[in-house]
Amino acid sequence: MPTNEEREKMWRSKFTVQPIIYTAANDCKRDVRTFLFDVSYILETYVNHYKMKAASDDQTIYNVLMWVIDNFKYVGDEVTRKQVEYWQNPEESLNAMTGDCEDGAILIKSLSLVAGVPDWKVRVTAGDVVGGGHAYCVYIRDDDTQCILDWCYWSNRLAIKDRQPIQNESNYKDIWFAFDKKYGYAPKPVTYTAGGHLC
Repeated sequence: MPTNEEREKMWRSKFTVQPIIYTAANDCKRDVRTFLFDVSYILETYVNHYKMKAASDDQTIYNVLMWVIDNFKYVGDEVTRKQVEYWQNPEESLNAMTGDCEDGAILIKSLSLVAGVPDWKVRVTAGDVVGGGHAYCVYIRDDDTQCILDWCYWSNRLAIKDRQPIQNESNYKDIWFAFDKKYGYAPKPVTYTAGGHLC
């Protein structure tokens, strides 16, 4: 059985590393990786208080996802920020307890990092879905299949092992880009301007 280091190397080699720049908050160009926190006393407090960290990565990411589904409320940027697109960092999201699709996905990813899930196992992903653009997380299970972690569009309470492999998820279409704390991934370098791309 391959080690986690070997699995990380294998999985990272499957994606093309590219810079992903997004004008995602107040017309400021940002490297999307900077929205992810792996160190935060605030996030640590939530992880510890709500007992998100478990004995396995599968159970930890499940605890994180269920907490976000149960506690984080979907509200669009045009309501909260009076602009088409505004990406919150995870501390902002916990302060507001509201946000849209990418805010919840960034929060899931960041809480998972603070709870000890290896960076390479969870990616924030943006792309086309049925009905438009969307952001969600993709998780690499211990059997080396991928499943979707979506807190707002097609959320469900299925255990990680019982979720459909990503290729069987018909609501999710072309991926524009993805990122974790270490890398951005896309077929070519990406620079997006806010407006209309994500929910």
